[in-house]
Amino acid sequence: MKAKKGRPKTKAKKTTRSGVPGYSNFGGGGPFAPMGSPVGLGYLPAGDDDESRIKKAKKAERDRERRKKPKELPTLAECEKALGEKAEKWVARCYEISCRIVEAGLVDGEAVYGHWTGDIAPGSHFSDRGKRLPFVQHGWILLKDGRVLDPTRWVFEKVEPYLYIGEEPDHWSVTPCANCKLLKEEHRDDGPEDQCEMFEVEPWPYDEGGNRWREAMTRGQPAPVPEGPRRKTGIHGFTDAWVASLLGEQSAAELTVNQLFYLANLSYVTIKQAVGPDGVKMIYNAICDLDETAISFIPMDNALRARRECGFDRV
Repeated sequence: MKAKKGRPKTKAKKTTRSGVPGYSNFGGGGPFAPMGSPVGLGYLPAGDDDESRIKKAKKAERDRERRKKPKELPTLAECEKALGEKAEKWVARCYEISCRIVEAGLVDGEAVYGHWTGDIAPGSHFSDRGKRLPFVQHGWILLKDGRVLDPTRWVFEKVEPYLYIGEEPDHWSVTPCANCKLLKEEHRDDGPEDQCEMFEVEPWPYDEGGNRWREAMTRGQPAPVPEGPRRKTGIHGFTDAWVASLLGEQSAAELTVNQLFYLANLSYVTIKQAVGPDGVKMIYNAICDLDETAISFIPMDNALRARRECGFDRV
C-alpha cells in the first residue's frame, strides 16, 4: 500500500497564548516578558542565567528608586565645611554663596537672583537700603522640588545664621490668624479681643527676576509708538493675538525694534500667565532673531528662568 503524500513533517514551535514563540502571558511582565522571568521585574534580556538576570533587574530597580528620592538637604555646618568658611562671612554675598553651594553638589537645584521683598530688621546690614526701596536685590537656591533654600536670609532678620527652607504658600494654605495665631474655625464670640481675624497669607518675599517691580512700573503705562522699520517676528497663533492687542497692532507678525524691546522688559510672569511657556519662548526667540546682541534686551534672570521653565535655549 502506497504511503499518502503530504507536507513534510516539521518540528512544531512552542507557542503560548500570546502567539509569540517562547513568551508567556504569565508572570507580572505582561505578554512580552520572557518565560521564567521573575514576577514584577519586567523584561530581562536573554542570554544570562536566571540568577544574573534577577540581580541586574533588582539593581535597575534600586537605581530608579534612588533617582526618584530627593537629595537629602545639607546642614549649615556641612555647607560651611564645603565652602571652607563660617556663615558669618556670607553677609552681602547671597548669590555667590548660593552658587557655590549648588556647585559643591550639596543640593539639587539652581541658584537664582531677584528681589527680597520681606521685612528687614532694624540695625541689620540692609536696614538703610530697605528704607529707600521696597526691595533688596537678593540671591537664593530654587530646589528641584520647588522649595527655596536660602543660606543668607538671616542677614535680613538679624539673627544667628541658619539655612531657611520653605515654599510659596498657595490660596488653599491653612493660615492662622496673624494676631492671635488661631485658625478661623477656632475664633469664638468672646468679645473684641477675639475678633481680629487677620487671615491674609503673609506675602512671599522671594521675587525671582524682580518681576513684581516690573509689573508695578509698567502697570497703566501705554505701549510704545512704533519707530523705524518693521522686522518679521515669527510670532503666530494665540501669542500673535495677545501681543497685537497689547501693542495696539493688527498683527504681531512684524514689529519694530522698540516694540520688541518693550516686550523683552515686560514681567516674565505676566507674559507666561498670558501665553504660556510656548508663547514666552516664541516672544524671546523673536527678540533674539533681531541680531546677535539682542539677547541683551531680555533681563538675564528672566532669560535663565525661561530656559528652565520654557525650553528657551538662546542663553
